[in-house]
Amino acid sequence: MITFQEETLEQIRDEEFEDILKLHSKELTEFSFQLNPNWDTYQQLEDIDALHIVTARDNEKLVGYYVSIITTHHHYKDALIAENDLHYILPEYRKGWLGYKFLKQAIQFLKDRNVDIILHTMKADHSYLPITKRLGFKLTDYKLVMEV
Repeated sequence: MITFQEETLEQIRDEEFEDILKLHSKELTEFSFQLNPNWDTYQQLEDIDALHIVTARDNEKLVGYYVSIITTHHHYKDALIAENDLHYILPEYRKGWLGYKFLKQAIQFLKDRNVDIILHTMKADHSYLPITKRLGFKLTDYKLVMEV
């Protein structure tokens, strides 16, 4: 049975999570370097209650994560913004409604944290725009990336 829950860095940082990060990194093709999180920075964010992690588990097995950074925004100092940082679901779990249900639950957890705006990004070559629109997101910006 798939469950969704909020977790801490300590709860998720294990060999299983490292293996999933490696799989995630293989799907990221826009840079010449690999995904390599700065765990000290993530810990600092968690220490000030600015890191939010939602996991998807099949029984105890980690099958997905949705990581957000929650802070006031430099453009909107009166609004609490959750900016999606990393999200991933194992390929074998991407069928059916799991992605929709996972994102819907992550949104609910963020609403429970009194977030005003959720900024969600996705890779252009892995777009699931219809799912995000169904959940209430609207396309407002394009993010362009250049490796120099």
